Amino acid sequence: MDHYDLKHCTQEDTIEFEILSNLTDEQKPHFKDGEPVRLMSIGDDYAISSLADNTKVVKVKPVNAHYKSIIEGILSRGRVYLTAVINHTRKLLQVSFKQFSEEKNLSYAINVSEEFFASVRRSINLNNVSNPKRDIEEGTLYGAGGYTYAVIGVHARADEGQQFKQFVIAGRDFYIQVAKIEEDLGQEYYVAEKVLKKIKVDDYYFFLAKGQLMYTTDREKIALETKAVMESLSDDTYIKIWDEYGEIERETIMKEARDFRALRYTSYEQIGRDYRFDISSDNMERFSAFAKKFERGDILAASIMNPFEIQRDNQEFEDYLDKHKNYIANVRLAEDIDPSSGSIIFTVDDQEARKISVAQQGYIFVSIMGDKKRLDRREKARTRIESRQCPMPNLSAVLEGKSVSAANRTKRDYPALSDSVIEEIFTKKGKYHPPTQKQEMAIAMALNTPDIALIQGPPGTGKTTVITAILKRLNEIADPAGGMFGRNLVTAFQHDAVQNAIDRIEILGLPAIKFGYKYNESEDDIIEINAAIQGWINDRLSDLYMCHSDLDSKKYLIDFNKLYVDYLYSANSIDQTLDLLERVRNLVDIRISSELLDELSDEISDLQLMTGRVAETTTNLLVRAIRRLPASEIAFEDNGRFELQRAVYQLRKQRNTEFDAEIKQIQKMLDSGAYDFESLKLIRKNLLIKVLPKQDIFTSPSKKDDIVRLLGKISDYLLNQIEGGKDGEDLVIMQYMQSMEEDPLAVKQAILNYSAVNGATNQQVMRKEIADLKDGEIVFDNVLVDEAARSNPLDLFIPLSVAKDRIILVGDHRQLPHIIDEQIVGKLEDNKESDVKADIEQKIKESMFAQLFTKLKMLEAQDGIKRTITLDKQYRMHPTLGTYIDNNFYRKYNESEHVGNGIEDPMFFAHNLPGIENKACIWYDIPYDGENKGEKAKSKFRRKEAEAIARHLKQMILSEGGRNLNYGIITFYREQVNEINKALADTSIQIMVKDETGHYVINPEYKKNNRDVNEIVKVGTVDAFQGMEFDVVYLSMVRSNDTEVDVSYDSPEVARMLQKKYGFLMYENRLCVAMSRQKKALICVGDSKMLRGAQAVKAVAPLVEYYKLCGEDEYGTIIQ
Repeated sequence: MDHYDLKHCTQEDTIEFEILSNLTDEQKPHFKDGEPVRLMSIGDDYAISSLADNTKVVKVKPVNAHYKSIIEGILSRGRVYLTAVINHTRKLLQVSFKQFSEEKNLSYAINVSEEFFASVRRSINLNNVSNPKRDIEEGTLYGAGGYTYAVIGVHARADEGQQFKQFVIAGRDFYIQVAKIEEDLGQEYYVAEKVLKKIKVDDYYFFLAKGQLMYTTDREKIALETKAVMESLSDDTYIKIWDEYGEIERETIMKEARDFRALRYTSYEQIGRDYRFDISSDNMERFSAFAKKFERGDILAASIMNPFEIQRDNQEFEDYLDKHKNYIANVRLAEDIDPSSGSIIFTVDDQEARKISVAQQGYIFVSIMGDKKRLDRREKARTRIESRQCPMPNLSAVLEGKSVSAANRTKRDYPALSDSVIEEIFTKKGKYHPPTQKQEMAIAMALNTPDIALIQGPPGTGKTTVITAILKRLNEIADPAGGMFGRNLVTAFQHDAVQNAIDRIEILGLPAIKFGYKYNESEDDIIEINAAIQGWINDRLSDLYMCHSDLDSKKYLIDFNKLYVDYLYSANSIDQTLDLLERVRNLVDIRISSELLDELSDEISDLQLMTGRVAETTTNLLVRAIRRLPASEIAFEDNGRFELQRAVYQLRKQRNTEFDAEIKQIQKMLDSGAYDFESLKLIRKNLLIKVLPKQDIFTSPSKKDDIVRLLGKISDYLLNQIEGGKDGEDLVIMQYMQSMEEDPLAVKQAILNYSAVNGATNQQVMRKEIADLKDGEIVFDNVLVDEAARSNPLDLFIPLSVAKDRIILVGDHRQLPHIIDEQIVGKLEDNKESDVKADIEQKIKESMFAQLFTKLKMLEAQDGIKRTITLDKQYRMHPTLGTYIDNNFYRKYNESEHVGNGIEDPMFFAHNLPGIENKACIWYDIPYDGENKGEKAKSKFRRKEAEAIARHLKQMILSEGGRNLNYGIITFYREQVNEINKALADTSIQIMVKDETGHYVINPEYKKNNRDVNEIVKVGTVDAFQGMEFDVVYLSMVRSNDTEVDVSYDSPEVARMLQKKYGFLMYENRLCVAMSRQKKALICVGDSKMLRGAQAVKAVAPLVEYYKLCGEDEYGTIIQ
């Protein structure tokens, strides 16, 4: 605050001084109005110096005896005062002296909470609403001479020991009430309780406080305590170990790129959609190395420059590529590399092709730009967490299982369910299906956690329902003052997992918006978002047409309104007006009064006397869009960017090359963000000339006014007929539907403004498109991570680093784990002691989800706040299968993870599939014969299994009991996926066909509709199936051999031999996922001899138990 704002002084005097001389080398020092100064005696005269600038010192004397006596009184009696210049002329200084009753040294850090800031926003006018702390500081604290001053008021009748239990700080035009908080362990701190506009001054004793008074936010206080907690830990913290892993990974990637060096290409040419690069024959050994390392779909780099012309270390190489990125194209292998062909076929998009178009010759090398971007995002996230600069400053401590008391002071107590959640999520077809006790506890825990909530969701336990309920409740309890867009982030390791998570989510009836794309999909977020929104619009329209099938009979209301509006916006040639009025008459002739019909007919007759038949009607939506183009900065501020987008949309709809130049100009402005309003004015003029009729435009305003008045009367008449009844409701619905059909850009804008949920993979959370929509700062109130156990911690740090209020991790550490590089782990463990190696092994190989499952339970014991829960009732699968999954993958590890069956009646899962009627557990035996199996690119396949699955599946699909079911085919090997697709595409099966690009797709005959999520058949590796469910699942084992392993003793060699025999079948978490996707039946297809003997019990015990179940249980069977 300024000197002028200091209140409650005992006396204020303004003294005039004559400037005698300058006491420093400073030429003619000038004091600003309000500048704090110090007064000093120099003999009979005085000196005044600036407290902020010691080069500003002048010798002065009071201009008269009266002023001199005041100064002597202040100085001689030891008064407490503050001084500031209030006016400085060439020869005079006016100085204000404010005297106070006493001065006390105080250095308090006063905590200001979010709740306090909320009350501040309601109570006083702020210059900076997003950062009220600055306004509070400037309004109550006075800085001078390296000290902070404040005027403090304590209760006049309080005992000396009680004075600072509660006091006020006097501000510019408000007071802050402060209280001392004393905790049980003796810790004391001060908090700002509330803002007071006025007080009873006589109740307080005011004095001047001097020291280092400051306000600290909750976040700052938490950060300080977190720093102390982290400094007390050893150097091998969870984040630091992953720091080291990340550094080694970066070095490894850079070294590999440098070691491969570059292939020289001598020319390239476009062949259809791809490009052929002819490779120089001067280094065939390197060419062969590229062929072994890279395969179809991998990304390499092409450039006219060779980055290896000189030897560079890792950092120099990285810097070089970054500096020259505009001349380095990312190219994707369209086919596997065949060195004998002398060329490589790449897919190159137009933007990348332009980077190398200046020359026919150049170099192919390992692309690191994608890796660099990925590694940089990881590093920035770790740095934000470690330095406590993330929105949740105590996150690093929580990840170590350490409590930060300052972060837990605000207790949340939100109920799990609301009426709307009960109705929309847990009520089906009018019947309430209450959540299980654990589901309700999980929702409440997620709402009330001060930091992280972890929900373990074993297969079929309803985690998607819980996620939807959590997001809806978070939206209900959110403070609307901050806007709605993107309050919540839903993220996961893979795109499919994100899509699966957000497909069911609608908050306020609006869809979640997913950002980012797969490497083989469109690289344009806008295209992806538009497609998602258009799909949502289409779904809404279909639902509305189904619910309101009688709307067609009332569509004349919308059609008339459209004609009316079109006339207002049209150029109104005589021909067009005649055409429009005839269409109006055809619409309303039996629906309006005879008087109005006669008046309308008279107008038509008048126009028919003036002209012949009609010209083509102008596209009036287009005219309207062009006229709304902003031609000034003021016009642009009123939704100008949206109007430009609308104009481009309407122009492109015309499919008229006459508009191409204007479209290109507008699009260039949109892309660059640089708007030339003079050019826009000219564009608008040119477009109107092109689209408006050039003949017979009315020159008589009165004639147009007559027609406008007539149409207005017809509109009023029609509205009066329907308002207040069901027709009125139908009109609103029809207008809503018309908006969605005719103005999707406006719908998109509304969705982007109000959609509360964003979706993105862990890595793509930091996309520029999200930052732009969030005004440059990517922060989410709440971050929900689905399939959290699958996320590599380095990637998971990214979404965690942008969470402000809550982090909700949903997943299952008994299912698929994150992927790590064993070579990097080996380097990380080099030269470490055995106990350190074991610690690293655990922290690196165990998922962060599993780590936190343990750490958060420790935290629960420290502060009593619930943070972990396991959902304990599965509703997906047949109870026999549910019990099998529980016994083999959950209960044996921890009784608290026991998963019961929510539906115990087996008949709920009944089916009539031929040969396996009502069976849940089926083993389809394909004995070992030594043939029809193989290995390609380290991925195995077994053709005999693939063909058996294809034949059996076709029989099921064509049966009466199987035609309405959907089927998943899972395997552990990518090459087996290809074999199964080939078998399904065989002429005798034809469930699959090849599309124009050569990829296998479902035969349209076997599709329920064109949305992938509803395909009758899906084939893939287990990694693509987590989170999905199907009526029937085939699991292709692939492994079949006659190798015998002696397991009577343990040794590394025995472990290696078992791994060689069984491969992926030994990984329980992969089996858990693969064997829990089905609802009605699981059909395991493989060689049952692989499950015999002690070697099988040791290596693949869950499969041994499953085979027994198939042979012994009433709901099991073995088929040949």
